Amino acid sequence: MRDERPWLATDLDNTLIHSRKKRQAGDICVEWLEGTEQSFLSETALHLLRELRRKLRFLAVTTRSREQYLRIRWPEGCRPEYAIVSNGAGLFRGDAEVPHWQKAMAEDCLPYREELERLRQRFGKEPLFRCRLVDDAYLFLCAEDGRSLEASVEDFQKGTSLTAAATGRKLYFFPPPLDKGKALERLRKQLSMPFVYGAGDSPIDLPLLLSADAAFVPHGYPEKGQAPHVRRQPANDENFAEWFLKSIATHINNKGTAF
Repeated sequence: MRDERPWLATDLDNTLIHSRKKRQAGDICVEWLEGTEQSFLSETALHLLRELRRKLRFLAVTTRSREQYLRIRWPEGCRPEYAIVSNGAGLFRGDAEVPHWQKAMAEDCLPYREELERLRQRFGKEPLFRCRLVDDAYLFLCAEDGRSLEASVEDFQKGTSLTAAATGRKLYFFPPPLDKGKALERLRKQLSMPFVYGAGDSPIDLPLLLSADAAFVPHGYPEKGQAPHVRRQPANDENFAEWFLKSIATHINNKGTAF
């Protein structure tokens, strides 16, 4: 019998989980690095996610590398059924990678290998950037002087066939096939997903949001993310994860109502 439950396809960092900079009393640590606490899930979000897992299926969609994703220690009842990692380059089912997905995406990205290497060598010589190739799939840069790169993303886009995207002081160059929306659509066809809720906080998440049937963004998300099915968080201090999980729970419980 076909599983007709809806799906939650959500970004992770600053969407479902948050860093220690935003830690609040009672938050549950879900990631450690060399013994240091890194990422957290609020107690309320944890409870909401556990309750929702009985009513929907859970897909994580992240730019995190394979290694970074596997560092997360999901509390009982919260583990994603699937996880798209490296912005689409890899797919996990539970903790096991799906080989045919990785192989297909590597083939799709092969024409962009030369361009990735050219940019890696160029920015690797820049003392103001920390630069690395992530999972042999995309280029990640971080401004060592702490400046935001978001306003300069159009300048970085010039002269390259890769897709440039920036969040704060982090800059990414993705081969065009590596796109959260394309990855969701690909998996959606494979698994015959009936309805998808999406959630994300950055411009990198926009393709994911637009590919979902209903989506959620935090207050202050860029206006280009506006679409009839995208709901923006009200201007308040509520935890974003708690807000969109509550909104999904309400929508599921009022099945048949307009979004």
